[in-house]
Amino acid sequence: MAGTNIRIELDTKKASKAVSAAAEALDNPAPMLREVREYLTRSHRQRFKSQTEPDGSPWAPLSPRYKKRKKRNKNKILTLSGILSGTLRGQIDEDGLLFGTNRIQGASLHFGRPAINLPSRKWLGTSIQDDDNITRIALRYLENSLE
Repeated sequence: MAGTNIRIELDTKKASKAVSAAAEALDNPAPMLREVREYLTRSHRQRFKSQTEPDGSPWAPLSPRYKKRKKRNKNKILTLSGILSGTLRGQIDEDGLLFGTNRIQGASLHFGRPAINLPSRKWLGTSIQDDDNITRIALRYLENSLE
């Protein structure tokens, strides 16, 4: 070719090694999932303190009737004794991470129960910021596998 040109050569050994390292990291995601589990636990505990849904909107307030008869934590929504927020768990297996609570009332408190006038209060889930942070955890895990 006449004129000016450049020649680009790819070091396929280095690229192949990097792809193999990333694939190996993905074959064993447990260390990354443990970090995600810890992050989700902190994020959800903060949500109980701020009494907000993942999108940042406040939880539905307590009914005046319930607030009047509530013995402890009168101004805290979804917190009578702290059991729900204290039972946040993440289970890691070959399929990924399952995060939530084993308490049966967890679903009722999240989705609500119209039959008993219990409003939905979305306490479980991720915000946009949570999603970004979890993505950063995953990227950092992959980047570390390349070192």
